[in-house]
Amino acid sequence: MGFNDDFIDPLVEEILTDVAGSFFGNRRRLDEKIDLFNGYVKALRRKEVEVRDSAALLNHLLLRGDQAPAFYEMLNVEGTLLTAAGALVPQNTGLCMPFAIGFCTRFVKLVCNAYDALQKSCAVYLHGRPEADMTTTADSTHVYYDLVLEMHRLVNQEIKRVNASISPSCALQFAKRLNPQMVQKEQVTGGGASDARSLDDKLCYMPIDLQALSLTKYPELPEIGIVLPEIKRFCETLCRAYGGKIKEDMAELKYRLSTCKT
Repeated sequence: MGFNDDFIDPLVEEILTDVAGSFFGNRRRLDEKIDLFNGYVKALRRKEVEVRDSAALLNHLLLRGDQAPAFYEMLNVEGTLLTAAGALVPQNTGLCMPFAIGFCTRFVKLVCNAYDALQKSCAVYLHGRPEADMTTTADSTHVYYDLVLEMHRLVNQEIKRVNASISPSCALQFAKRLNPQMVQKEQVTGGGASDARSLDDKLCYMPIDLQALSLTKYPELPEIGIVLPEIKRFCETLCRAYGGKIKEDMAELKYRLSTCKT
């Protein structure tokens, strides 16, 4: 007993719907993950501005950047990326002018405060805020460098999985086998294996190249409590060697920074 067309057509339609739903559903979900990843990359670039602003202020304090390389070398830190931030004074640093007796003591406190702000800014950029609840990954305010690297790994893993699953040409060939009229039409118009390879090449997902993103990995800076004696000695040496210049810079900064309340 054969199947009649009234039975076959709904069955074919159901099978094709399932295959199409799986094929396009996987690709849609992957597209959403890629969009989410790209959004996090953009958020990380915005957060990078905070690091550059903090570095620029510290560079400015270190004789407008002239002593910045020596400062990071003293800390045994690769500071090329930080010195590259320049020596401009950001207008919204959140830093204040500390109260102290004597320009050198004030200078030491100001450099220590600026370094502390930079160290914290780098740590948040690299590893996120300690109090942040990273279970809510849809909140891009919690973005940080390590998270973006992990997302990159997972998205590329998903791209590999989707590419290895049913290909566009396989989905099309499956649909053709369930539609004899489509096969007959193709035999008349031409087309074949070369068309299938071309279709797969066009619709294949390319892995995301991490190097092409040019994400900046700022250095790990030791906390202020660990390097405070070294920073104090470095600043005191600068005061003895460049006292006049430091006084001029401090006088200029006095009009740019508010005075600390404590």
